[in-house]
Parts: sequence; structure tokens; C-alpha cells
Amino acid sequence: MLEISHRHWAPTSAVMVKPGGNSDRNAKESFRTVEGKLILEKVASLPMSEWDYKDTPGIRHLGPMAQDFHAAFGLNGSDDRHISVVDEGGVALAAIQGLNEKVEV
Repeated sequence: MLEISHRHWAPTSAVMVKPGGNSDRNAKESFRTVEGKLILEKVASLPMSEWDYKDTPGIRHLGPMAQDFHAAFGLNGSDDRHISVVDEGGVALAAIQGLNEKVEV
């Protein structure tokens, strides 16, 4: 896998992108409503850190560890070593909605 950086391309195992990823509703099933406030609480308690990949020292990144993300949200099947960009984006959007609910109350 490749991580795209503003400075270079570096091989990593951190990013999973399904080739030809499909956002079409017709390609999905088993829909469930999510509670934005609950997602926001989980995001707020998610450990965040800054780090380097071992194979690219000195290039800093920021974010959660895949194991913590998986424990909090249970997404991406049984894979607790990767964070899907689809799941990361979905969690972020749901947390923003949860924050909006709190602000509007």
C-alpha cells in the first residue's frame, strides 16, 4: 500500500482503499442509524498521538492507532491493524453532526 504525502510516496500498511470504492447507496445493505452524540463521545475519548512510521523516520503523522479505533467503533470487520479511510471519514462526519446537536441545544 502507499501513503500519499505532500513530500513523497512512502510504502506503508496504514491506509486501506478499496479499488474503485463505491459510495452508491445501491451497492450497500444492512443500513443502521448512528447516534452522532455517541460517536462524538467515542472520538473525544480516542487516544490520539503524533508518530513516525518505522520505515520513514522523521516524517510526522497524527492520529489514532488502528487497534484503538477498532475497539471504539468495531468497523472494518475483524481487521484491527488498519483504519479504512471510508470509516475514518464516516466517523468524523458523524462526530461533527453530534457536535452540531450539542451546540444547537
